[in-house]
Amino acid sequence: MKNLLLLLLLSIVLFTCSISHAQLGRFMNSNPYWKGEIIMTDGTKLSGEIQVPHKVGINKIKIKKCKSCKTKKIIASDIKMLTVLSPKENNKYSFHYTKVYLSKRQKKARYAGLYLVYASNNYATIYKASQTYKVKKKGEHIILSYVAAPGDFPSVDHYIKKRDSDKTELLASTNLVNGRRNMMRLLEDAPVIWKRIESNELGINHADLISREYLKETNDY
Repeated sequence: MKNLLLLLLLSIVLFTCSISHAQLGRFMNSNPYWKGEIIMTDGTKLSGEIQVPHKVGINKIKIKKCKSCKTKKIIASDIKMLTVLSPKENNKYSFHYTKVYLSKRQKKARYAGLYLVYASNNYATIYKASQTYKVKKKGEHIILSYVAAPGDFPSVDHYIKKRDSDKTELLASTNLVNGRRNMMRLLEDAPVIWKRIESNELGINHADLISREYLKETNDY
């Protein structure tokens, strides 16, 4: 009986530890350092080896002047823009620190963080985000990743910031069942893509395509 209780207790401890490590892994930044530049809100520019952000809501960014140099931590909310280049292919990724609005009625932004630029032109910037930003081992690309857990609702979100607006607004989310009307409201200045959404030819699941086509249509605005 004692051996059975001991085995049960050991199993509980191991299970608890495995959960703790899994949760820790979700929120620790294991991304590599890539060469890049940080532009602060006061205009100051910092360059060097920057650890690729692992999530929108990261509190501090690590940067060092060289691989063997001492690491410095920068408060994320003091950053205007962060750009990194992959080591071999020089793939460029930019992150903007911005506040986001989830609906037209929302008067105050609930969330803020470093949002990955998906695409942009002189008129608008489209951001894309999920739970984490992840660089695969031996990889040259930053991907969106989501580790599902009890109570989580996996989503991939698109946001839009226009030149004549001071708001970054939610454009589309895989968690939104009836988000077409909101998308049409935000894209009404591009009649061609708007009609394709209005006719149900395109919808939430085509957010990448819609974003690219919208930027093409507004390229000369």
